[in-house]
Amino acid sequence: MRMKAGTRLAATLAAGAALLALSATSALASTTPVLSRASAATANSWTATAPMSTARATPTATALSNGRILVVGGSTAELYDPVAGAWSPAGTLSQPRSGYFVAVRLADGRVLAAGGQYTASAELYDPATNSWAPTAA
Repeated sequence: MRMKAGTRLAATLAAGAALLALSATSALASTTPVLSRASAATANSWTATAPMSTARATPTATALSNGRILVVGGSTAELYDPVAGAWSPAGTLSQPRSGYFVAVRLADGRVLAAGGQYTASAELYDPATNSWAPTAA
């Protein structure tokens, strides 16, 4: 199957649950449908869940150790709580992230976001404080 270029956002949660968002364009609008799969037991069933509050261009999705998903794209980030089926703010980044950037969970639970179309900087998200901080040079 061929798919048009666009934005695809996917993350695997604990116990086989999943989060999925698709867009035929290069951005996920705040109204883009987001689907979730509650568990491995419901592997053949997807449910619409709340949309993100902010449109995101080329976002990343990182599963956190607390079971939530951190979605980064643009100058802000959001957390998805699969239990509540809801989104909440996850702070403001020091540099907008779009294009070619990564967001990777580290062993200590923080998330490193690095690079992007217009920046070579990096910063760390701390789930304990729900905040971002620049990395040391």
